Amino acid sequence: FPYTTLFRSFLSDRQGDVSLWLKPLAVAAQQEVSSEIALPALPDGQHFLRFSWAPDSQQILFSQADAIYTQALGEPAPKLLLAASAKAHSANWAADGHSVIFGSMQSGDWQLWQYQLANQQLNQLTTAGGYNGYLLGETLYYSKFNQPGLYRKTRGQSDEQLLIADFNVTNWLNWQIVDDQLYYYQAGIGVMRYHLSHGTQDCVCPDGPGFIHQYSVQGSTLYFVHAQPVQGDIYWLAPPL
Repeated sequence: FPYTTLFRSFLSDRQGDVSLWLKPLAVAAQQEVSSEIALPALPDGQHFLRFSWAPDSQQILFSQADAIYTQALGEPAPKLLLAASAKAHSANWAADGHSVIFGSMQSGDWQLWQYQLANQQLNQLTTAGGYNGYLLGETLYYSKFNQPGLYRKTRGQSDEQLLIADFNVTNWLNWQIVDDQLYYYQAGIGVMRYHLSHGTQDCVCPDGPGFIHQYSVQGSTLYFVHAQPVQGDIYWLAPPL
């Protein structure tokens, strides 16, 4: 459920079909308001979605059934950005908002690719594996599909470096970078914060019952999903006499 200063966004099937919903915020007072808005229906496919806001907070990016879409605020339907031939998963905006970074198997194994919006150019960014990544300037931070660890490299260079060794593959999708801080989940400990500039880390949200490591960080606030215990009613049917 990515968050901006204008909206908190989340997936819900409260109206039957899975849709993206926006919960507006009162920007001036930074207090939540009650009204919620459903965005247009998602394209057909499995609705295990991971989505991210553009840097200008005016559109959402997501991958669905190997294709990449954008949903601009106020538009009646999502826009197809890359067709399913891209075999795209785990798409993110580059920090400058001018390109999209995504994982794909189109070269035979999971690698990271960059799609330039201005000239529609597609470039492969990694050759030694990559699944989910963020591009900050010329530095690419990324995880891999089939091995643990968080890596970084310079775009266009072969200088891959293991940044965080204790980075489990359960973080494939659910990690993020906010300014100089990288957030990820460590089982049994909680949500960790790694400071990119000086390499130190600390725990910002302890693990516990019901925590399913679905979270989003905005400023000094961490929003997370807490699973409630499964409940059900038990009925007794008397046999006919």
